[in-house]
Amino acid sequence: MQKFIHNVALLASFIVLSCGLWQDWGAGFTVKRMFISYLGFFCCGSCLLLAFRAVPPEESEPRAANNIKASGKGSRG
Repeated sequence: MQKFIHNVALLASFIVLSCGLWQDWGAGFTVKRMFISYLGFFCCGSCLLLAFRAVPPEESEPRAANNIKASGKGSRG
């Protein structure tokens, strides 16, 4: 997952570079924006990954204290 976040951040930086070349920004201004876009996307992606890992996945069936289905005993027995 870290590689994916890194690749997305590099893509954002490349987009800023291409926009900077297309619109004829200065070199220093372009490098600053590339750095900000890379760090922004990397930090946001890392925080989202940590947030998703912090929340435990929900189970499909909730567990009950007396699980009648799992024991195979019904109310008719």
